[in-house]
Amino acid sequence: MRMRPYRTLDDKIEGVVVTFVDVTERQEAEAKWEGQQKLLLAELAHRVKNSLTVVQAIVTRTLHDSGASQEAQDALSARLTAVGKSHDLLVSHEWSGADFAAIARDQLAAYLSEKPARIRLEGPSVQLASDQAVPLGLLLNELATNAAKYGALSKAKGKVTLTWEVIQADRGHRLRLVWTERGGPPVSPPKTEGFGTFLIKEGVSGAQVEQDFQPEGVVCTIELPL
Repeated sequence: MRMRPYRTLDDKIEGVVVTFVDVTERQEAEAKWEGQQKLLLAELAHRVKNSLTVVQAIVTRTLHDSGASQEAQDALSARLTAVGKSHDLLVSHEWSGADFAAIARDQLAAYLSEKPARIRLEGPSVQLASDQAVPLGLLLNELATNAAKYGALSKAKGKVTLTWEVIQADRGHRLRLVWTERGGPPVSPPKTEGFGTFLIKEGVSGAQVEQDFQPEGVVCTIELPL
């Protein structure tokens, strides 16, 4: 229903013009289009998952036949799994983005399910762009993997706290993450930097990453634009 003032030739309002428009066909067309989009997204999710499974099988077999260590095979498998989790989350939100807390819960589920939980998450709801979800998921996977091998998660009493907040900086709103490990063995900076370190430091476009190897545990601070 559209309502407009009825004006005379001398520009006086002396009534109202009410127009009724039948929008049934338009609404039906929109509903049909939305249904088709959901079907396409579901098909895309299925194809991506199948492709990742095939890639994982090919890479695992290739590494195995080439004599690569089991550690290298496990690391690559974990990274591909992390990519798959982020893709599933994006597809469930129609590729419009993802909430950071949901990404963190998916990537750290193994430690959050322990009683008591080895990792504590704390922060507000923050919506990330779709192109940030996958690299951030990989980053969290690498931090957890390192903590399980060398840091707080390698000891029974070790714990990790992941906090985040939105801050206003000179360049606009930014997301600030702090990964803090405590209760693990004494740590020191690594003598060499591998691909995992590259994913942490350079994997998220536009992010600033600082790793502080304190004796009581690693503290990793990440800032990225929203």
